[in-house]
Amino acid sequence: MLPAAEVLAWAAKVIRDADPTARLVGPNVLNWAHTCEGCPGFTPGRDWTLQMRTAYVARYGTEPPFDVWSLHAYDLDWSALPQGNAARQIEQIQGLRDWLDSLPGLHGRPIWITELGLLWAYPGITWREGRASPVGEYDYERVEAYLRAILGWLSDNAERLVIERWFLWVVSWQRPEPWQTVWTGIRLMDGPAPDAPINRLGRLYQELAGVR
Repeated sequence: MLPAAEVLAWAAKVIRDADPTARLVGPNVLNWAHTCEGCPGFTPGRDWTLQMRTAYVARYGTEPPFDVWSLHAYDLDWSALPQGNAARQIEQIQGLRDWLDSLPGLHGRPIWITELGLLWAYPGITWREGRASPVGEYDYERVEAYLRAILGWLSDNAERLVIERWFLWVVSWQRPEPWQTVWTGIRLMDGPAPDAPINRLGRLYQELAGVR
């Protein structure tokens, strides 16, 4: 983990030498304590962050130079489709807040949720030759309930938890990822054309974001 600490120190110096007013946002780990269900899993963001901080403090004698601490929050439960467990994502965000506030040097440090969303909005999945295909119909009701829950919670608690920004992982229209046969996340338009109509999720997003 020491190389990561050294890279961070180097990057912070380069950025601040070029722009002393720049705000450094990191480390953008994926979730806090939860990895995923129904998949091989990965190192929890909490574990990586604790190791990185320990290495940085040991090497430089100070906290990592982030002005804002950040997190990617996703529901990655592949055993309960469609995804959209807002409560679990809230736990991830709260976990980062609690950890920061447990450290005198990081207490009250702002948080950005740099990615927030779900990857699979269908009730089933099938795999063939390394690519996933949806089974069933796109579950608009599930996604709508998820958006109302997670964005509503953020709106209600952002000031108290010092969450300055959140960025929902949505697309107007997107080609599938290499592991997908079709795009299965949150989409806001009914097609790729510039004049494609906004779909029901797009209209809901406008409502929740206060866009007219």
